[in-house]
Amino acid sequence: MARGIRWTIAAADDLESVVNYVAQDSPSRASAIARAAVDQSHRITQAPESGSIVPEFDDPTLREIIVKRSFRLIFRITPDACHVMAFLHHARDITRLVQNREFDL
Repeated sequence: MARGIRWTIAAADDLESVVNYVAQDSPSRASAIARAAVDQSHRITQAPESGSIVPEFDDPTLREIIVKRSFRLIFRITPDACHVMAFLHHARDITRLVQNREFDL
């Protein structure tokens, strides 16, 4: 069953930060990252379980997909929607991020 997609404010801010940072060196790459993130977020609504369980957590409702080989789009599956919780470079420490951000809905 198809679900809706909802980006949290924090995840949208993450994406904006990544795009702004990358755009300093390559506006075209930044645009490609933004398009890919949005496109991938809409694809997960069709098959959310196709995302991998986030290895740092033991929670089957918290999933991720890799965008442009370098970025993690982390989302929570609920009965009515997929909620994008974070968008970050794979080198960032997600456990540290969680200390400052609530991943519960």
